[in-house]
Amino acid sequence: IVSGNGVKLVAKGSSIDGRTRERLLQHKLHKPLEACTRIIGGVATRPMDRVARTLIGKHALLAELCAPPRIETIEAAFGELRLTVQLEALVTLYADQAPHKLEHAVGVALVAAALMQEIDATQPLQPLLIAGLLHD
Repeated sequence: IVSGNGVKLVAKGSSIDGRTRERLLQHKLHKPLEACTRIIGGVATRPMDRVARTLIGKHALLAELCAPPRIETIEAAFGELRLTVQLEALVTLYADQAPHKLEHAVGVALVAAALMQEIDATQPLQPLLIAGLLHD
């Protein structure tokens, strides 16, 4: 992380705690702090397509909405989903607030994707999946 005048403030790979974060925010940074950091163990390491499959198995409504052939397209879209560092941080913070938050977000994303498949199967699903994950 580099200040606006080019001074290196934090080395790559360093952990940032609350105190360090506050110190960094006192500087004018070359790039926004959220563009320079990554959450270790964030939602990118949690396979959301697996969470989606589990939810479909547990809830009859989701199973009906995501019935074949929609499920194959939706699972593929989840498997290909790549969140930016900033979006991953938002979803991770949301998911870590309480149990089942990630399942809720994935469930909403599933509903949105399934409905889009019903309305217009030619539309890309990634924007809807992201909207569902971030809806709260």
